[in-house]
Amino acid sequence: MADSLHILCIGNSHTAGFPLYDPFYGGNHESSYEYWLKEKLKANIPEMDFKLENIGICGQISFNILQRLKKITDLAKYDIVLFWGGANDIGMGFDEQEILKNLEQASIFCNGKKTTGFILTIPPMNYEGLKEPVQRLNKLIKTNNNIKAIDVYKYLVKETELNNDYGIGDGVHLSITGYRQVADAILPHVLKFISSSED
Repeated sequence: MADSLHILCIGNSHTAGFPLYDPFYGGNHESSYEYWLKEKLKANIPEMDFKLENIGICGQISFNILQRLKKITDLAKYDIVLFWGGANDIGMGFDEQEILKNLEQASIFCNGKKTTGFILTIPPMNYEGLKEPVQRLNKLIKTNNNIKAIDVYKYLVKETELNNDYGIGDGVHLSITGYRQVADAILPHVLKFISSSED
């Protein structure tokens, strides 16, 4: 077994940890999935050193996040990239196929740089005009052969809305409990990666 695992968390406000945490300005670190994922990984494999880097930026669309990803010259130093984008795109009315292209390019770029890229699905958003586009895009993400998808949506949804227990009340952003749910969604994929790396 390798003695360390390096994970890059790149995305928008859901990655950053809004509203209580921002990786560039600080705050309550528990308001980020990155914090909880590291805690859960350490609990599962205490002998391994886990390095998680959060570079979420509030307000960014998937194209912005993709461009930031492409500027990382030493991407291969990360074992895993967790790419979470597209929610702002949906809110702004972008075409689902165009969003998917950015997500697919992110996945392909990671593979080309010898790292494993996972694309997280779009979380539920409690606005009538956004629920169906979110569901359609998530289906596209999960059925795209070039994408390794992690379905965080199903961990956060109640019927078709963001579960009140996991949101802050604005219908979009997550509470600390919500970020813990996201970590729960990601954890088995990382554990499987570690296990397969040992073979």
